[in-house]
Amino acid sequence: MSADDFAQRGIARFEKNDLEGAIADFTKVIELNGKQLEFCFYFRGIALYRRGRLDEAIADLSRAITLKQHPRFYDDRGNILAQKGDFESAIADLNRAIELEPKYAKAYGDRGIVHLMRGEDTAAESDFKKCFELDKTLETQFKNAAHSIKQQAALQTEHQAPADVEIVKFSWDEEPAKALKPGAP
Repeated sequence: MSADDFAQRGIARFEKNDLEGAIADFTKVIELNGKQLEFCFYFRGIALYRRGRLDEAIADLSRAITLKQHPRFYDDRGNILAQKGDFESAIADLNRAIELEPKYAKAYGDRGIVHLMRGEDTAAESDFKKCFELDKTLETQFKNAAHSIKQQAALQTEHQAPADVEIVKFSWDEEPAKALKPGAP
């Protein structure tokens, strides 16, 4: 098989969610030094990401970026970096995606999510507004993601013990609250 054959089969496998097959085919194209290697690195990186292999995915997306400055490459690498907790690098990648393609709505939404993860609500709202102006179809997706992040943040805050509270006395014999008694109004 030629590099082009492996590339075509890799795309077909990727689309069918045969991620291991896609990874193998894109690896073969890269070994054969086929055409459009930036896309082979990109798709192999996304397949690796979907398999939970984040560091390898970042490495492949970085190779794709070295070969071609494409906003989607930066956007997807930024998302993976954010998942790993590297918010600074994620913001830098998302900024670069927007710089390359100022009307790339998804990059604004993704950057809004990272701002939200960092607790930067005003910046997040600004990015979401721009995203929805550019592509109204993304609104539900990003509003749901933002809601989920806010809920997670609230739960984390709720489960953190305040630093200045100390339990001095505890007894199982204390009267339970009225609301906890069966039949209580």
